[in-house]
Amino acid sequence: MINVIERPGIYKRWGKVETTLTRHAELIPRFYSELLKLKEFSLTGVLEGRHPVTGQALDKPYTAQYNFAHSLKLAARLHFMEGEFESIKTNYVSDHFKKAVPYFYLSLICDLKSHFMFETKFPERKLRQLSPQDFSEAAFAFSLGIRWAGEKIAEMYLVALRKDYCFNIDKYPIFHFILRLYCDWQGKDYPLTSYPTNPIMEGLLVEWRTSDMARITGWLLAACDHHTHRARANNNRELFEFNSGWDFYPIEILMVLRLRQYLGLPNPELDHPLMKFPWSVLEPEMPAQPDELLHAILMRAKEDEGFDPEALYHELVEC
Repeated sequence: MINVIERPGIYKRWGKVETTLTRHAELIPRFYSELLKLKEFSLTGVLEGRHPVTGQALDKPYTAQYNFAHSLKLAARLHFMEGEFESIKTNYVSDHFKKAVPYFYLSLICDLKSHFMFETKFPERKLRQLSPQDFSEAAFAFSLGIRWAGEKIAEMYLVALRKDYCFNIDKYPIFHFILRLYCDWQGKDYPLTSYPTNPIMEGLLVEWRTSDMARITGWLLAACDHHTHRARANNNRELFEFNSGWDFYPIEILMVLRLRQYLGLPNPELDHPLMKFPWSVLEPEMPAQPDELLHAILMRAKEDEGFDPEALYHELVEC
């Protein structure tokens, strides 16, 4: 047991959710163009794009892993942004959030497979296209109660760390906290021995299982404050976790609460501005099946090339 750290307070220049929504609205047309690419693929089996290394034209998901992953990732982000807009408008958690999760999951399968393929083709070189920023996807799935996706996404990013497929691993302490928390819950060792830390998140990692409600409340409120300090633009000295997404979505807080729920531990009510948004609550466990478009994409990929995401997942994590 360690003493509860003094709260840093809310960052005095923490932004407004309206500003973030305006910024996201400007991105939506670009993201919709990726959705149209995926729709075209579901109809024709052709996916626009070129190999990131060779520049060769690509037209299949199994041979176009990088491009397929990129389009799926942007489709996930589109659903997330639409979820923000709808949640603010209705004051309920939007179904768009849960629609985003299978896109994140399949994007990572394709992206990780592309790294394996690159390593096989160029054994003397290393492809590092994944970032600790992406670890947030596991916390997002857990926050929504989509346990299977949270676990599988976390396991794939642990593989990425072990295989040295990530860049900027010396940045983003909160995103490292997310995977370290998962490892602590699962009784696993974190693959890295050197990573950035923060006193608040280190304390929360030690205390997250406590049954002392006053202690867990203190640590979680301090972590909420810390989130606001990390929701700002990057500068020449530091990269911030929430500079372009999750600004007002407390993924790390909700993940802690969800894992405590899985362990049968009581959760506190957190009186904090970060926890006042429609999505800042633990929703009941929810299914997350592919939406109509993603189902069509998977059927096309399976018919054309035998694409089997579950078999591929096991291949990747059991290597």
